[in-house]
Amino acid sequence: MFDRNYSIVLQPATPHYWAFYPNYFSNDECDRIIQAGLEIEALQSTIGSTSFVTNTSIRQGLVGFFDPTNSDTKWLFDRMQQLTLDMNRQFWNFDITYLECIQFSRYETPGDFYTHHMDMSYGQAEHRKISISVQLSDAGDYQGSDLKLFRVGKEMDTAPRERGTVILFPSYHVHEVTPLISGTRYSLVSWIVGPPLK
Repeated sequence: MFDRNYSIVLQPATPHYWAFYPNYFSNDECDRIIQAGLEIEALQSTIGSTSFVTNTSIRQGLVGFFDPTNSDTKWLFDRMQQLTLDMNRQFWNFDITYLECIQFSRYETPGDFYTHHMDMSYGQAEHRKISISVQLSDAGDYQGSDLKLFRVGKEMDTAPRERGTVILFPSYHVHEVTPLISGTRYSLVSWIVGPPLK
């Protein structure tokens, strides 16, 4: 039986091809994620879903990857999965099968960026379909490093910067992270994968 007292109201709050859920993670949860992220190995960011090439003219920053078998971060995978399933049902209804990974992104050095790109993967049995970004840092802790999403022509939407907000969009949607001016920005990035679009 459906009972609204036990439901969560989805808040996409956008007329565009991307959606966001504000305050999905609390301040304490963001702190907890950042602490865990700083404890995992930091790697130079790469491009490509199979070749993993380092190219600082396209992308610059550090990343790490959470282990889904780690009992300390299993709650994070569970939370990400639930939100993605809910938002996919509301917006895209893609045929999806698994969460590719959860990446901890670190923009710490002025100039760190990721130029405009798509997250689509090709030449594999399954493709990225939904991209996810979680704002972990307080918006006042850094300047620049905005997540921007293509609208039309040369226009880009700026994703919300509020801490704990989750931004979701189809992986074929062009987006970028503008250069960091000052401070530090931490975020999570993940991709939901499924059979090729038909």
